[in-house]
Amino acid sequence: MRSLVQETSLTTNDLVMPLFVMEGKNKKEAISSMPGIFRRSLDLTVLECKELFSLGVKAVNLYMKVADNLKDNTGKEAWNANGLMQNTIKAIKDAVPEMVIMPDVALDPYSEFGHDGILKNGKIDNDLTNNALAKMSLSLAEVGADILAPSDMMDG
Repeated sequence: MRSLVQETSLTTNDLVMPLFVMEGKNKKEAISSMPGIFRRSLDLTVLECKELFSLGVKAVNLYMKVADNLKDNTGKEAWNANGLMQNTIKAIKDAVPEMVIMPDVALDPYSEFGHDGILKNGKIDNDLTNNALAKMSLSLAEVGADILAPSDMMDG
């Protein structure tokens, strides 16, 4: 009776797993603010994607932990063709071509200030920020991102 009258059915086809990636090899660290969730190196992220896909989860949302020495005010590491996000997307697509990849589009992981916007003369410059986000988006699409997940909190 319930299946006859239910409005919505939830399957693994409806799920997207957020994955948090860091530099290194064979690294896994707990994220204290999210019990049961881990930050993994690229190699372990690929293994996690293989397992998820085998369980029926066909989509992942990617977030990066960028090394401090790669951060600046422009966020230029966000569109580095050989950056961690780009390499992660390529590695997942090589290992699990059918996996839907939704990378986070935001500058805060790449900013030395931890802000989503580019500072100019002590103020956020929306035009510069939007140009940077466009470069990032194109870079992610070029390496195989299926859907962009814009979370950058800027006007426009």
